Amino acid sequence: MKKFVFCVLICIGTFGAFAQNTLSSKNAKALSAYQRSNIAINQRLYNTAIRDLEEAIRIDPNFVEAHFRLADVYKIAKDYTKSLASYQTVQSLNPNISKHLDYQIAEAYFMLHAYDTALIYFEKYSKVLDLSENRQKELNKYLLDTRFSVEAVS
Repeated sequence: MKKFVFCVLICIGTFGAFAQNTLSSKNAKALSAYQRSNIAINQRLYNTAIRDLEEAIRIDPNFVEAHFRLADVYKIAKDYTKSLASYQTVQSLNPNISKHLDYQIAEAYFMLHAYDTALIYFEKYSKVLDLSENRQKELNKYLLDTRFSVEAVS
């Protein structure tokens, strides 16, 4: 159930972030593969969504929203290495696509036990204005846990 709620939030968040702006790709085949990934995600067919998003990216390597969505799906699948790589690609293509990108990168580093780097990104993200109360609580917990982990590993 938790995975389903997370998936719905990703889809809503991604649609919300990208619905107001035009997508970066104008390639019809890339856009079609991206749209198919929406359907696959809604049906919790994550491997299919990954395949569709990889197809969209193969057709248009600069399709930043496809990279972003792929990172989110990899995160659902708990493949944090690939998730991080995709988030880093998003960052290189368009670092301003989402005010939450640093949080997502930090979270991937945290899941990969790269606590020093995670802490850098969480601290950078803590300077973002207008975070929701829930996000601020999550961030504070991550900051506490990450600082503890840095000290424990040192």
